[in-house]
Amino acid sequence: MFSALLPLAVFSQSKKGFEVKGHLEGLRDGEIVRLGNRFKDWHYFTPIDSCIIQNGSFQLKGEPVPEGPRVYELLFDSGRHRIANPNGKGNIGGIAIDIFVDNGDLLVIDGGDINIMRDADFQDEISITGSLSHTARAAMLPTAYKYWTQYALLNKEFAKIQDSTGFDRFAVNRIIEAKFKLDRELDSLLVISPGEGYKPAFPSFINFQDNYHAFFLKDLYNSLDAHAQKSYDGKILKSNARLAIGQPLPDFILPDPDGKKIALKDIIAKSKVTLVHLWASNSFDRDKYQQELFQSYKKYHNKGLNIIGVSADSVADDWKFIVHQKKYPWVNVSDLKGNLEGGIVQDVYHEGGHSIPNTTNILLDAGGKIIAWDANGLELQWYLWKYLGD
Repeated sequence: MFSALLPLAVFSQSKKGFEVKGHLEGLRDGEIVRLGNRFKDWHYFTPIDSCIIQNGSFQLKGEPVPEGPRVYELLFDSGRHRIANPNGKGNIGGIAIDIFVDNGDLLVIDGGDINIMRDADFQDEISITGSLSHTARAAMLPTAYKYWTQYALLNKEFAKIQDSTGFDRFAVNRIIEAKFKLDRELDSLLVISPGEGYKPAFPSFINFQDNYHAFFLKDLYNSLDAHAQKSYDGKILKSNARLAIGQPLPDFILPDPDGKKIALKDIIAKSKVTLVHLWASNSFDRDKYQQELFQSYKKYHNKGLNIIGVSADSVADDWKFIVHQKKYPWVNVSDLKGNLEGGIVQDVYHEGGHSIPNTTNILLDAGGKIIAWDANGLELQWYLWKYLGD
């Protein structure tokens, strides 16, 4: 278990920011190391402190950490790597070190030669001490990579089955059961028998996978102390827990193209299974998703399937044109606030925030609780077969 590996040191939680100091072989005198973050946009580095290397050593101070612990970066001029230019687009030579810090931390970095370290192994070759949150996160990252890699491999299996056998319910069931097993293992690791020293990193660990909807997220959030719950990643976890498998999908009342107000709860009330289809006139693979929905609706509507489309369009004419052109047999609604902040797709369901909107299917049972998130292809067919029969 994690708890056998993690030091049980306790670090202060002052509001005075944090400090980083260290020594690495290969750093040349006169080079610059920068400390910064990417809070607003992951593609842009915002520097908050820098210093000149002397005798291979450096020392930097960080501002008070908002909603810590948070990920910061150290950018060095040395090394074979390419890193984002802190002044804008493009790259500069150097190497980057991620640190997961909180207020009051004093990180000490030590290790090998910065010029011969490889991308994948670099942070394994250096020692970073002085932060409970960083130690916890660093120890958990290999587990995170392992689990999310396994999820990716299982998703690839769906494609192989689709190409070779079509809808083989037994083959699909094997893959879905493997996904459930991974979720149960994470539930045991994080909730049932957690390593206490690792809890500061649990929200960051689980948020490592975007749009993750495992059944245990609510229990995981409730198991955290107040500081972790109020952290940046803790708040994301809380919001995602509302959309976890087994939770009721947040209700809405939105207008259809004719202005009639439609309530999700009214659709659920007359359904055995409700499919909430998040889309837009320019959303990713819309035609592919919706072609499948036409087939599913035809096969399962009389058995209790109802679909409601929620558009992330912001221009009424674009939305209404597609609805009338496609002649959907199911209800469509929209707040016409797009897929960015302020619209239901982003603020409530967290499927926005992209230049090209997502196309997402959310399956609900007869009580309105979430069965599956982003189910399509063979996975969608399996759930409809399971709940509604052949």
